[in-house]
Amino acid sequence: MPGSHIALLVKAISGGGLERVVRTLARGFTARGHRVDLVTADAPAEPGDLVPEGVRLVRLKPSSRLAAYAALARQAPVSSGALLRMLGSRKVHRFFRYYPAVVDYFSANRPDTCFAAYTPVNLVALWARATSGWNGRLVVSERNALSAKVETTKKPSARRWPPLVRESYPSADDIVSVCRWVGDDLVRLAELDPTSVTTIYNPVLRPEILTMAEEAVTHPFIDDTETPLILGLGRLSSKKDFSTLVRAFHRVRGRRSARLAILGDGPKRQGLVELAARLGVQSDVALPGWVENPYPWMKRANVVALTSRREGLPNVLCEALALDRPAVSTDCPGGIREILGDEVYGPVVGVGDDAALGEALERTLANPPAPGHQRRGAEPFEEQHVVSRYLDVLLPKSV
Repeated sequence: MPGSHIALLVKAISGGGLERVVRTLARGFTARGHRVDLVTADAPAEPGDLVPEGVRLVRLKPSSRLAAYAALARQAPVSSGALLRMLGSRKVHRFFRYYPAVVDYFSANRPDTCFAAYTPVNLVALWARATSGWNGRLVVSERNALSAKVETTKKPSARRWPPLVRESYPSADDIVSVCRWVGDDLVRLAELDPTSVTTIYNPVLRPEILTMAEEAVTHPFIDDTETPLILGLGRLSSKKDFSTLVRAFHRVRGRRSARLAILGDGPKRQGLVELAARLGVQSDVALPGWVENPYPWMKRANVVALTSRREGLPNVLCEALALDRPAVSTDCPGGIREILGDEVYGPVVGVGDDAALGEALERTLANPPAPGHQRRGAEPFEEQHVVSRYLDVLLPKSV
């Protein structure tokens, strides 16, 4: 349906993989003649390139905690059960305060269809549709395994998510998961009908990635093309487990020349610096911080390594394949094996196993895949293909 009004509802427009995916979808939908609203609780005063040309930015305003919770308890369709228990806890997600604003947006703008992403945002969207008088199509999306919210945290509030999802998600017109593993996990933990979940991969293979990879970047590790470069990317957090990568690199460095760069910021930065110094590899390890354009680094890398303890569908691996770079990953919960084609496009090792990771890195450096091989693995993540898949779900021909 050309010329349809599509709303994209997200918590924030700046940040990591999800935010880039939403911007790509917004740009793709607009290019095909649709009117797109980017509806968010968090946007910079000067968003710049974070809002694609032709897309309308809608800034949601939070209500007071008391007003928002009162509205939820009074109006939300599941208020008699799991939601009331959540509201009665000490820890309630901040996005719940935007429930009245989402109700107002749906009532006033009445888009033809809405795509929501991230569990708290999905729930608020579903409750708001039920109480706003708007009856447009609503598709929600899970980007990470729901079990990770429950099984990998000590917070009691995390255990309240599955009942909320179980009671609310059946009212969605469709549920999108970024990989089969996330979808299967969602079905299992929330006891959903498997036929209600559609897998659509992230639109990672974008034409501009290839252009951005050609941007000139000056750094000793990039300039020295003789020494192999191992690259990690992501938030410096426990979840990403870059300490295992540093330990694996120490093993590699003991047997051959190599360098390691990890792009990103986070609470584990100092610990990684100290670990590299303790292992005696600090001169061959760089932590440049957050990099707006990581693609020149990827293009230069001899191998891209992902060492996470859990993931949904990690864009880093998809982007590495798009740039035809070798990849190595841990076999963490998530869509790793789907991306790497059960090791056709890169070896997979146990989570936290620095010895196995070091061996996989060495093998990959010694015997890299043939040119063009990795890029074939990125084809399912090609932007135009994924945009079409999303439009099929958001605007099905039968609607």
